[in-house]
This record gives sequence, structure tokens and C-alpha cells, in this order.
Amino acid sequence: MLISFVVSVCLVFVPDSAAEPAYHWKNVAIGGGSYVTGIVFHPEEEGLVYIQTDIGGCYRWDEAAVQWIPITDHFPESQRKSYVGQSIAIDPRDPDVVYIAVRDGTLLKSTDRGNTWTKLKLDVPMGASLWWCTEPLAVDPFNSSVILYVSANRELFKSVNGGVSWKSKGQIAGPGGELGILGVMFDPASRGKVYMNSFENGIYQSLDAGDSWTLLKDSPKGVLKMSLNNDGTLYTAGRIAPKVAKKNRDGTWADLTPQKYKIGSNAPPSTRRALADFNFCGISVDPANPNHIVLSLDYKTPNKILHSLNGGASWSEVKPVLNHTVPWWPKQWWGGGVSAVKCDPHVPGQVWFTDFKGIWRTDNIYAQPSVWTNPEKGHEEIYVTCLIAPPAAGSTSGYMLISGAADVDGFTHYNLDCYPDKKNGPPSYQFTLSMDYCANNPAYIVRVGESWALNALGDFIVPEIDPNPFGGSISADEGRTWKAFETLPISQGVITRVAMSADDPDIIIAVTGQGPVYHTADGANSWQKIDTLPDKGLGGKGYWDNRHLLAADKVNGRKFYYYTDGKLYRSTDNGLTFAPTAASLPPLSKDVRKERIGNDVKAAPWIEGEVWAGFDSRGLYRSSDSGSSFSRLKNVDKVLLFDFGRPLNRTSPPIVYLYGTVKGKDGIFRSFDFGEKWHDITPTEKIGIGCDPRVMEASKQHCGLVFIGTNGRGIYYGVPDDFSAVR
Repeated sequence: MLISFVVSVCLVFVPDSAAEPAYHWKNVAIGGGSYVTGIVFHPEEEGLVYIQTDIGGCYRWDEAAVQWIPITDHFPESQRKSYVGQSIAIDPRDPDVVYIAVRDGTLLKSTDRGNTWTKLKLDVPMGASLWWCTEPLAVDPFNSSVILYVSANRELFKSVNGGVSWKSKGQIAGPGGELGILGVMFDPASRGKVYMNSFENGIYQSLDAGDSWTLLKDSPKGVLKMSLNNDGTLYTAGRIAPKVAKKNRDGTWADLTPQKYKIGSNAPPSTRRALADFNFCGISVDPANPNHIVLSLDYKTPNKILHSLNGGASWSEVKPVLNHTVPWWPKQWWGGGVSAVKCDPHVPGQVWFTDFKGIWRTDNIYAQPSVWTNPEKGHEEIYVTCLIAPPAAGSTSGYMLISGAADVDGFTHYNLDCYPDKKNGPPSYQFTLSMDYCANNPAYIVRVGESWALNALGDFIVPEIDPNPFGGSISADEGRTWKAFETLPISQGVITRVAMSADDPDIIIAVTGQGPVYHTADGANSWQKIDTLPDKGLGGKGYWDNRHLLAADKVNGRKFYYYTDGKLYRSTDNGLTFAPTAASLPPLSKDVRKERIGNDVKAAPWIEGEVWAGFDSRGLYRSSDSGSSFSRLKNVDKVLLFDFGRPLNRTSPPIVYLYGTVKGKDGIFRSFDFGEKWHDITPTEKIGIGCDPRVMEASKQHCGLVFIGTNGRGIYYGVPDDFSAVR
């Protein structure tokens, strides 16, 4: 269903349960955006390729459609951790069979290429610090009934009946550091031979399909990835010298580390440190040519892929020409944080690698330069932090959606089915944390964020070019251009939430991570602390905190609302002062993770004083008197997300949308009468809205259009099947 929204249109139908149309959901087109941690090819069937991601589930490649098909979107919100793909293993003898291990401790099996799944009876600890280097699941190429899986605590499990039952083979490699065993690999050239790489200990070998193991003498430590050629020769790549190695037939090991990256005995300390502080994170021997080896470096030495045409005796750097399919991707994303590199076993010269933001492929790596493209269609993996879809500004049709996101700032969408041309800004932020708009003049938008960068280990790095990574900006033209704040309320500290007056875009309220709340009346030229509000804030990591507890009234520009400690504070003087109302509301948990979703304060559009608050399993609360009193909606058992959208007509109230539980049923709902009755609009298709939903936004322009932003499957939009906007 291709939808391009051009004009503002309302539906007209009777809102009763019998007439409620079916809802259809699909991804807003963005294009990649987060870590793809592994790639697997079927050795017998050309074009059968799978990828796993760190927060967005697993996908299967469709060569005919040139796109990725999500294969784990059936997980509901209660199983959101299952969208973290820990490992994929294919059955080398049967292309229809595929296994996945997911972060919540579950193993799954599919006999139809991931269209449907069966949970296997093995629940064990999963995960590793280097999640982009784990390949702990493998199927025996000589006997598809034999499967090996290594848990996070080094315990090996073996199945001899295709995963129906499992038997522990004990802890392999014994106690050690935190990384443990990162991979297990069957030798396709020798029945019963298996290799396992223990980061701390070295390479282990089994000659009886995993029943017993021996640590290979002088094997390299710090190995992140292994590769076998068709005759069974083992190659390794890793962190500790020899960083690239080959196991010879006599059991000895040859150092194949490219000369440029070896540490000479006479090298000065600075050179030794530089050469020591990086990883070879991927290695692949070409099945069509055992002398051709492709090697990748990690994020500490970015934008480099090497290959050898003589079995590793010498190496040359791949020179790329980029053919982008996603307009906003910067060129430095090619090889910016490689996690895996693989030669296609069926197409000579074709090489793929997965990266911190997506997937790359060349059809001829031998060419100098070689042309690389990023096949991203279908792969939507953005972590969404905030969304706005305001009314149209003036006589223009306005935009459809503006998003804020982790790592990639955010985007303005005029067509939900087309990739945006660029990210928001400048100024741009690594994390956009909060946005708001002037309800009575919606061309004005405020947005705040920060430019802390996360490396692949989760460490924070402040870019040297930006000594103060925190910022805010205002747009006066619906997000087309932005002007940075002249000043910030604090010299060093993130603004986690922001609200703009409904009447005057120069009036902005800002909550800081350190606690104080600030006010500006001159468009961020100057700020003053609001002494009548508690200094609570959201802490220093507001980007991981999904609570949205600050709101501007969407009719009366003098009113603002702020919640903390079980109290709603209200301002009626443009945010200069706040006072607690008499209303009693549930308190927030002190554990931010427990309250990760379900805590929102929102003001309804077009109705002054209509303000609602959600408290997860403690319910959804409504106030019609600007927060002086609240009543709990009797039929809402749990609220994860909610929002207000354009009404059916001028005499109807805004439509309320809810992601939560109504009368014991989990799902997505909408109400035409402020929650007296709810209509189920939950996807009937397998849709990845269970992937840690983080924010809901209903369109103020188009009746029936609603958005849900997730932590890993991007943004979804839903419309009823009689949606009458221009198509």
C-alpha cells in the first residue's frame, strides 16, 4: 500500500464497533540506521541470505524484490528482548530450515525460512560484551540433526534430534574473562570436526561433533571471528597478536597479519599503542577461490576493508566507489564499524559486510575501485526518541511527521514511503531527545539533543570538534531550516525535555538532566531557573529514559504542565511560576528501567485544559480542568503509550489512541469518545511494533493516521482501510 499524503482530509463514518474498519500498518521509510551484527549465507541455494541485528530482529534477503524481509516481527511487546538477534544458523542440507538465538534466552526453529517459528526447549543465558562477534549456534553439515549452542557462561549444549531435546556437555574453557566463547563452527570438509574460539584461552577443537574438546597448542587468543575454506583450512581474525592467523596442516600457526598492522620490536611506544588498540573483526575465505581472503577492521580503524589474492601472504586495501540507495547516509558510513564480512558462496567476486548502520555489498571486489551499494530496503532499525505530527501551518499542506532518534538525529517526512533526503538540521545532534511545536502557529518547532557518540563497546566519546555536545534549535518554517539556541540554560548539561507555548514560540520550558527546569521568553537568548519546581529532572541519561512529563497546553499559551513525585504542577503565567494542583496521581518508580514506558503527560489539541497522564499498569488518568482533578479511565488496565489525533469532524473530540491493555486484552486501540469505548486497531499482520515501543504520535492533520516509534524497528504508521487521503 503506497500512500503519499498531500492534503488534509477527515474520514466520515459512524464510530461504532460494527463499522470500525480494519487498520493497516507499515514502516515509515527511513533506511537502516543501527547495528547489523552478522550475516549468514546458505551454502547450497543462491540468494538465501540472513542478517541479525542488535535491536531490530532478524531479516531474510529477497533478491527478486531487492529488499529485506523481517522474520521476527511476530514477537509481542512482552517479548521485546527477542528483537536482539544473538545468532543465526542455517541447515546446510535443507534451505528451508533456520535457527535463531535471541537475547531473552530463547532458541527458535523455522522450517519455512522464517515465516513461522517453533520455540525450542532450551532457555539459557545469552549475550556477550562483544555482541557483534558472537556466533555461538551451529548445525552439523554432515548430519542436520546435530546442533551445538554455547551459552554466555561457556556451557555447551548439544541436540541430536534437530533441537527437540538438548544435553549439556559441560562448561568449555572454564572460568575466564567476560567475553568467553564467541563462536562455534563445523568443518565442512571433515565429519565430526568442530572449532570453537574462546577469547581468553584460544581455539578449541572437537573431533566427535562436540562431545569432547582439546585446546589447540599455540592457538591465537583474542580471536573474534573464524573462517574455513573448502578444504578445512582455518583462518582467524582478532584483537591479540597474531591478529590474523592460519592453522597449517602440521598444527602450527602462521601469522598472516598485514605488515602495515604488525608491531615491530623497535617501534616507539606511541606506535605500539596505536597498533595494539584495534581489532580485525571479520574474515572470510572465498569459497570460489581459497587464495582469496577478505578482512575487515573495526570502528577503531574505520573505513578499511582488505583482501589478499595469495592466501594472506600480502594484502591490499579495497578502494570503494559508493552507490548510495539511502540519500541521507554519509560516505563515512562505509566501513565505519564493521561487524562481519562474507564472500558470497555462489557469486564469484561478490562480497557483503554488515556495519554499525546497515549492510554493504559489491558485485566485484577485484575491481579497483570496486562499486559498493547499501541494500537497505526493508531494513528499518532506528531507535526513536520522539515524534511530532502537528496541524498544517497556515495555508500549506505542512509536513507529515518529524522524528527524533538516537545516533542519527531524526528526519522530516513529507512522504511516509520515501527515504528522507537528509537528517534534520543543521545543527544536527547524535541524539534528538525532545521536540514540541507552537500549537497555534505550528510552523514553529523546538528541538533539543546532544552529540555524544557511542562506540561499539558502549563507551561514550565526545567528538573533539564539539567540546560542548549539548544543544537546542528552533525552526520557523516547519522544520526546513533551524537556528541554534543563542544560549543554553546550563553551560554543560543536556536538555532532556522541552515544551513550547501554544501562542508564543519565543516562550520555551526546558527540563535538564541535572534537575532544574528553566524558562525563556525570548527564543533562547536568555534563561532563568524556575524556582517553584522541584529539581528532579531525568538524570544525566535522558536519551534512555522514555518518560515525557512536561507538556504545553495546546490552546492556552499561558499554561504548562509538569509532573513529578505524584504531583502535577501547573503554570498559568507563561511558565514563569508553577504551583501543584490538588490532584492525586500515582508516584513514579525510582527505577527508571521499570518505568521505561507508560509514563506520559499530554495535553489534548483544540481543547483547553484537557490533560491526561499515563502510569503503566496503574492506569490512564484524565483531567478536563487543567489538572485540578483527575479520574482514572475505568476500562484501561495498562497504558504503554497514548496520544490524541485529529477528530472525525469539528464537533467531535480528538481521537484518543492507546497502546496498552483494555479489559484484559493487549493491543493498540482508538476511542472516539475520550475512552468510554475502545476499538481494536492492533495489526493482524506480523508487524514489529512489539520491538520496545517508545513513543506514540497521532497526526493532527489527517484523521485516522497514527505513528508508533520503537527501539529497533523504526517508526510504524497505521491507517484504516478506508483512509481517504490522496494516494
